[in-house]
Amino acid sequence: MEQAHIIRQGCEGDRAVLYAIFVAAVESAVAYTPAQRKAWAGDGKDEARVAWDIAQKQKQFWVAEISGAVVGFIDWKIDENNHGFIDMLYVHPDFHRQNIATKLIEAVLAAGQAQHILYFYVDASLMAKAVFMAQGFQIVAEQKVERHEQVLVNYHMELFLRAA
Repeated sequence: MEQAHIIRQGCEGDRAVLYAIFVAAVESAVAYTPAQRKAWAGDGKDEARVAWDIAQKQKQFWVAEISGAVVGFIDWKIDENNHGFIDMLYVHPDFHRQNIATKLIEAVLAAGQAQHILYFYVDASLMAKAVFMAQGFQIVAEQKVERHEQVLVNYHMELFLRAA
């Protein structure tokens, strides 16, 4: 059953829960093997968490909230070519299939357009590929990324927007 959710720009206080949502989402990613999921999510040790925190502070992010709890997020940044790079999109598995990922993508695209960003790209996982395609993203290439001796497949995708 779909629950009412709010999409809003994230704030510093939201950051603490993002890592937990990321890990829960990756651990539920049945399209990947258990070894691939562990390589993707890391081992949860301090070094992985510190690297996560540093990377997160360099990006803008939006969250999905249900009953006051953050249940999903998307982050992005404007790259050196003035293009929008969507880095992460994760929804807690307890809240999948509620249109949350779609609404998060729409929020980022609108924010980008407001900043005159007309080209977005993402390296989407097997699970995220369909939601990005539904938003008009096109597959440019299938990629094989190695992490901790595991090969993960993702898709480099792009979207061109029209000027408003």
